[in-house]
Amino acid sequence: MQFDEFKKYVAENIKTYLPQEYENASVSVRQATKNNNISLSALCIVGEHKTAPNIYLEQFYVHYLFGMPMEDVMECIADVYLNSFRPDINITAENFTYEKLKDSIGVSVCNAAKNQKMLQDVPHEIKGDFALTYHVKVSLGEDGEGVIQIHNSHLEMWGIDENTLRETAWHNMEHHFPYQLSDVHDMIEAEFDVSKLPWYRRNTTMYLLSNSDRFHGTAYMFSDRAMSEVAEKFGTDMLVTPLSVHECVLLRRDEIQDMDELKEMVEFFYKRRINPEYALTSDIYLFDYQEQTLSKLDDVQEQDMGMTQQM
Repeated sequence: MQFDEFKKYVAENIKTYLPQEYENASVSVRQATKNNNISLSALCIVGEHKTAPNIYLEQFYVHYLFGMPMEDVMECIADVYLNSFRPDINITAENFTYEKLKDSIGVSVCNAAKNQKMLQDVPHEIKGDFALTYHVKVSLGEDGEGVIQIHNSHLEMWGIDENTLRETAWHNMEHHFPYQLSDVHDMIEAEFDVSKLPWYRRNTTMYLLSNSDRFHGTAYMFSDRAMSEVAEKFGTDMLVTPLSVHECVLLRRDEIQDMDELKEMVEFFYKRRINPEYALTSDIYLFDYQEQTLSKLDDVQEQDMGMTQQM
């Protein structure tokens, strides 16, 4: 089956794989826009519950293409749907109130140019090429954690303004899920036998900035407190590479001799190793230790070149 045929088959037959009480459920497939304007096909089953999860069908189509029997694919989809209503997850309309969720609100970062359509419908703050948005962190039980994007309609429902949302989110980022700085070399050495990696060297200071879950952690590069504390640890200017929305890599500026080589490496990782849905930018940023400012490295280099030419 082509993907359109696959979607139609799933929508027409999924109720066969669900309990009898879903025989009158409404089933549809709609396009859902994710981060970076990526569109996915979402199966939506509305039964007796007031909330219904989006089940993205692309991943299941891949299983089908690689030989999984269609009956097994359908059973997997049904299991995902039914598991979303487990008591340990408990995401319901009744629980989705500001008072119950305010300690779980956090800050996300996205590429502003690639998410113009989404930003029309969500509270946000523009920071250069980026936009800071807000989410609710939710437990998915044994499946870990996820986030629900906060929309303008949520503010209306909760009766709060955008300033209150922003203050709440940053308070939580500092007190409920603070940033974590991890030595990249320590992480590599804990996972691999570096004696078998002839190219491996501890010749640069390299840290990962995120949180303990490494989940929507790049937003900390816009926290004055976090960046000031990290810069104090470095004691010099830092290079910031925000490849993904989840984490960014920090390096000492004075240890990088070949900036063009670094740019090539960052571009390679951005294009080959980062999931497009979570990709942020291949640009490198400079955090000035003395001025406590964050600027795009290319802009700083252009300014320096212009000053040199004037002299």
